[in-house]
Amino acid sequence: MAYLFMALNFYGAKTYHISATLMVTGTGHLAKSRNSCGEPYAEVRYQELDKQLFFPCGTVIEDANTVTVILNKGFFGYDVIDDQKLSKEKVNF
Repeated sequence: MAYLFMALNFYGAKTYHISATLMVTGTGHLAKSRNSCGEPYAEVRYQELDKQLFFPCGTVIEDANTVTVILNKGFFGYDVIDDQKLSKEKVNF
C-alpha cells in the first residue's frame, strides 16, 4: 500500500522545477556488504526536517558543503527530488 502511494506521488508529479540550495550538516557512508559499495550520503535540513541524500558509489562527499536539489511537486503535494548536485561554495545562511 505504501508503494502505491509513493508511486502515484512520484509518477503524477507536476513538471515545474523548484531549486533549493541546502547546507550539508554531516556526511557518511552506508555499511559495505557483498552487494553494495557503501553509498555516500549527505545530511541536510529541509523544511525543519533532517534528511539524508544518497549519492552514487565513488562520489567524494567529504569536501562538499552544499547540495543543490531540483524538486517537483508530487501528485499528493509531497516534494519529489528530480536532480541533486554537490558543491563546495561559500553560502551565507
